[in-house]
Amino acid sequence: MGGDLDKALKGDYDFDLKAVLKEGWALTQNTKGVMFSGLLLSFLIAYILLRLFVFTDGQIDLQDIQNNPNPYVGIAITVLIAPILAGVQMMGINHSVGGRSQLGHLFHFVPLTLILATTDLVTSLLAELGLTLAILPGIYLMIAFTFAIPLVAERRLSPFIAMYYSLRVVTSKLWKFTLLYGLFFVLLILCFLTLGLATIWIGPFYYNVKGILYRDIFGMGITIEKHSDKDTNEESIFNA
Repeated sequence: MGGDLDKALKGDYDFDLKAVLKEGWALTQNTKGVMFSGLLLSFLIAYILLRLFVFTDGQIDLQDIQNNPNPYVGIAITVLIAPILAGVQMMGINHSVGGRSQLGHLFHFVPLTLILATTDLVTSLLAELGLTLAILPGIYLMIAFTFAIPLVAERRLSPFIAMYYSLRVVTSKLWKFTLLYGLFFVLLILCFLTLGLATIWIGPFYYNVKGILYRDIFGMGITIEKHSDKDTNEESIFNA
């Protein structure tokens, strides 16, 4: 359903930015509850992990660890939270093909923790390096690696293959992706201005839009699960 990986790698694809945003917003009206709950749970898990590391690392409080950061703390939290954030991204992809999501699906990719964490760490490191050398290369890498995690989660690609595919596909339509992420940067500012209230809509909107793009660019195989209870009929969540 949707696009084709081989065509995408050749740059033989396109998308209507306005149509994608419109479809993403429509999806968000029905899915913002479960997606925002997922994002909130991800934040709470990360916060709890940080508090645990503060305690075990002998720090006094969060301000203390901010003034004297331990790089291993950030790495450990990234490793532990990576499959949860992958679950959030896959929720958006699932919605794009008509599936339903539940909060428990956040933990669907825990068995892939190591490979997802490796992908997350390497992409973050390269983007941070790009920002250190010059701002534009760092921004480019953050945008270019946007599909690396879902490619690992959905297609079971290795981290470096997924990063290469994402970079190659995004670069072929870089101008459109730059416009899209420019828009979400403005919306991120809106989240800060509303003290986080706008995140209830903007967070799910972002991941739904990203899911639609993934579907239209890379394509998705879907499966249907039928249940004996008619009231519980629903499309399966994550197709592997």
